[in-house]
Amino acid sequence: MALIWLAALAKVHGLRLMPEVYVGLGLVVWGVYLGDRTVDARRWDPDVPWTARHRFCAKHPLWLLWLGLPLLLGILTWLAMFRLPEVLVQHCLMVGGLVVGYLGWQIWVSRRGSSREGEVPKALLAAALFALGVCAGVYSHEYRYAEWAVVAGQSLLTGLFAINLLGLSIVELEGRGVGVSRRLASAYGLVGLMTVLGVVVVWTSAVEDVRPLRLLSLAVLGGVVMMTVIHLNRSRLSAIAYRCGVDAVLFLAGTLLWVFVK
Repeated sequence: MALIWLAALAKVHGLRLMPEVYVGLGLVVWGVYLGDRTVDARRWDPDVPWTARHRFCAKHPLWLLWLGLPLLLGILTWLAMFRLPEVLVQHCLMVGGLVVGYLGWQIWVSRRGSSREGEVPKALLAAALFALGVCAGVYSHEYRYAEWAVVAGQSLLTGLFAINLLGLSIVELEGRGVGVSRRLASAYGLVGLMTVLGVVVVWTSAVEDVRPLRLLSLAVLGGVVMMTVIHLNRSRLSAIAYRCGVDAVLFLAGTLLWVFVK
């Protein structure tokens, strides 16, 4: 998913990224995903349902810690020292520090017991980190646009990814027979509204030469609308069907952006 959006953003900005950029992003996303699943699997909340990925991470924590993590860090260190541009490495170090903080916060929350209180900040933080990681390979090379345009692009992607994660949290709680908190339901609506308003602001802006941002905003708008339609009809879907549907929307929106940009 991250690689699709990175390729789409690069094409929108007319950039040809090094293959190592895609490799690095893929490894980081994979590592964070495994780390997040490992923390989830160790939560002291008996109501949290385990997926096959949770069971794998819970069964092999030492392999992941003593083999997977050093191997991942070794490859990323080699890429940073010998293959990637310095400005991109600096950007990635900043994002990496935020990721470490996110995983540390996850561990702290997991030891408090129930995870319901942390669903909203977890989804928002994960979405922001995902957007920063995807944008790092493009915006660290791109200086033709104002700083506000860079922030706007990252914010729109954060909103899109947050809608995906918040919706998944709601469906997961409903599937466990747990009432959805007002905070979580409100966050879903508020993030969706703010993202749509962000698209409107981008298109009504009088600033010239922001075509890449406007193309991105169209993809984000389409993704938010499609995921909202699926969310409103979630009672007709199983949890797996819902997850596949909203994830497919993310994949489709990024793919269409890449295909139709000339």
